[in-house]
Amino acid sequence: MKNSDLLRMAVYNSFRSKLRTSLTMLSLFVGAFTLTLTTALGAGVNDYVERQVATLSSGNILLVSVATDTSAGDGPAQWDPDGRTTAAAGAPLAGRTLLNAADIDDMKTMDGVTRVTPVTQVSVDWVERASADHGDRFEVTINPTSSVGQSDLLAGAQLDQATAENEIVVPEEYMDALGFANPAAAIGETVTLGYVDAERAQHTVDAVVVGVARESLFAAGAGANPALTETIATAQAPGGQVDG
Repeated sequence: MKNSDLLRMAVYNSFRSKLRTSLTMLSLFVGAFTLTLTTALGAGVNDYVERQVATLSSGNILLVSVATDTSAGDGPAQWDPDGRTTAAAGAPLAGRTLLNAADIDDMKTMDGVTRVTPVTQVSVDWVERASADHGDRFEVTINPTSSVGQSDLLAGAQLDQATAENEIVVPEEYMDALGFANPAAAIGETVTLGYVDAERAQHTVDAVVVGVARESLFAAGAGANPALTETIATAQAPGGQVDG
């Protein structure tokens, strides 16, 4: 039997049973579509998870916290005037007991340690665009781990941890509220943050927008570099605890 005969028979049989032919073609289409869809979804999920995990760290970073005292004793613990400060609420990625300045100095002297950056938690009331024609204020929080992590950026660059200039990474959801046409338009613009100090007095501080971040599974709020967080933290620290 010649090839032409085989081809003619195949075409004839295809049109002889149109239902069977249609179902066969449909099954091939569904199978190919399902395979393509699952492959694309798998690649997309892997890329998203990798970018989200990357926001937890910016390289060779070790998070250090005070070890939890699990020793059981009778009665209250004796007060130590040289002891560490205990926070009212758990610190980010750690417990309630905080590191002090002596701990920071000790870590700086360790072999292989190139930089020690405290994770500082500050409270900010509002943010507004610094331009005169946009005076609306919006609630905002500062992500305390932004000094050790990276943002999943839509535009701009990561925070400069070494600069003395106040820098901020703004979440994508603030673009319309602050009057920016798109994430790229926000880069280099100045925003004003409002906060209260330890004596409940109102203060403001300006910061330059260096990046716009997507919503993250592991971090919420805006990102601030050490220069900005130190300015706010110094004002909000109770008397005698600035260096504690």
